[in-house]
Amino acid sequence: MSSFKFHTHSLLQLSTILLLSTSISFILFAIYSPTSLDKFISEKTVTLQNPLLTKIMLAVTALGSGWIFGILTLCLLALLLKKSLWFNLLLAIFSLSLGWLFVKTFKELFHHARPQNALQHLASYSFPSGHAVMSFILFSLVIYCFKNNIQHKIIKFLFITSCSLLILLIGFSRIYLNVHWFSDVLGGFMLGLSIISGVILCLNLFQKSRKEK
Repeated sequence: MSSFKFHTHSLLQLSTILLLSTSISFILFAIYSPTSLDKFISEKTVTLQNPLLTKIMLAVTALGSGWIFGILTLCLLALLLKKSLWFNLLLAIFSLSLGWLFVKTFKELFHHARPQNALQHLASYSFPSGHAVMSFILFSLVIYCFKNNIQHKIIKFLFITSCSLLILLIGFSRIYLNVHWFSDVLGGFMLGLSIISGVILCLNLFQKSRKEK
């Protein structure tokens, strides 16, 4: 029982720290972007563009939205439901729903313009990157929910690394396609992390209050 209390207390502390730090970072990105660093990275990334790499980046970026993202999300929710992992199921539902809601809200709130000469035509505002937010949430949830089920250290390392690389690649694809600034993507990652941290914190506090009754 004491080990459970220690684990819960440590998780609450970590969730609180992550929530506060990422929220502050997100606000700073929202206020000061796009920066000179954003413009520098955009200019340098444009020089990398070529037909083959563009096709690859379009395929990668498709993982972060649309029907492919929807299928991946449904697979995750169905698997959690099948295994009766109720805490993780609620975590996934709340995190993904809040991610979608916050992206829509903050885009309309901040009204940041996208970079010019994008390889995709998008009418919505730039900050934060919805692909960055949603892919960070989804693949972080995959890591959080299933990493402890993998006993082999090398396979676990490859699993975590693969999911992390997918997050980074999707984020980079948005910069490569010139539809987002670097700060849009980084701010999106910060928002995704703050959402997951906040939901974990709330669910653990709720679970803790029920156990104490």
